[in-house]
Amino acid sequence: MNAAVPDPHVQIMSLPPWRAVGLAVAVSLAAVAGVYWDTLASIVLIWSRSGTFTHGFLIVPIVVYLVWRQRASLRGLMPQPAPVALLFLAGTVLLWCAGRLLVVNVLEHFAVVMMIPALLWWQLGNAVMRRLIFPMAYLLFAVPFGEFLVPHLQDITATISVRALQLTGIPVLWEGRYFYIPSGNFEVAEACSGVRYLIASLALGTLYAYVTYHSMWRRAAFIALAIMVPVIANGMRAYGIVMIAHLSDYQFAVGVDHFLYGWVFFGAVMLLLFWLGNYFRDAPGLATAGGSAAVAAAGTVSKPGRGWGGMALAIVLSGPLLNFWLQRGGSAPATFDLRLPP
Repeated sequence: MNAAVPDPHVQIMSLPPWRAVGLAVAVSLAAVAGVYWDTLASIVLIWSRSGTFTHGFLIVPIVVYLVWRQRASLRGLMPQPAPVALLFLAGTVLLWCAGRLLVVNVLEHFAVVMMIPALLWWQLGNAVMRRLIFPMAYLLFAVPFGEFLVPHLQDITATISVRALQLTGIPVLWEGRYFYIPSGNFEVAEACSGVRYLIASLALGTLYAYVTYHSMWRRAAFIALAIMVPVIANGMRAYGIVMIAHLSDYQFAVGVDHFLYGWVFFGAVMLLLFWLGNYFRDAPGLATAGGSAAVAAAGTVSKPGRGWGGMALAIVLSGPLLNFWLQRGGSAPATFDLRLPP
């Protein structure tokens, strides 16, 4: 009896489709990085220079980990291209052009970051993206965004601090973000607004809620707490700094101690929040449902045609080209030399 010789063509076709799709995803992401390098570099520059957005360096590794956690359920799904995602991709390109034309960096940043889920949606399809919707949405935390909240948070911090001082029995003269007590004067500066605590708390709280809870209302409730708690805690932090400075005759809670005390206090508040949140985790039986559905959905993979692939690449490349046309005269209004006859 002769042993059957495997057909090499059959072996190639039987390779896991995720390998081919993974290569296509890598090429697509490399194309975005190459075409929009200056925008991505500006995002990283803000991460490195602003203490408010330092957490941005952790977002991409966290997203990779969240996708890796889904590997068991994703293995049973077959990537199916979703051409409708090209409309979303085109929208991100137009948003990038608008940001570049209007010189609004945050629009450029949002657009480039959202190009990543748009390309993945196009290449992986609806079924896969349903399981990756949270990791893709979590990418938004990589965008340096939220400084517009600073003046509002300053006002809230000043209000909490002054009310707490009044409850303590210390006379206070309050003028906006300035307040005066018998031992000295204080200002709720931008650095004291607590915006960095709020953004960090929201990013950590959202991740904790997703990993810990499976009920949507529990997740929403914990995220709401992750927003409210740091705002209230920052007001109490400012009150504590004023009291320490007042009682120590301004020997403590000034200068470096001011910021060190703030981060230690914030860390303690977040640990307390997570400790309390652990008591409300869902029952183990609610952990994952749908693994069998994922396996049942396995089937043949449909490869995007060359036309669709070329269209996606053309959309990605069209951003700089459209921006060049708009800034080099394409958007300039037509002029006419109108003269009255003599």
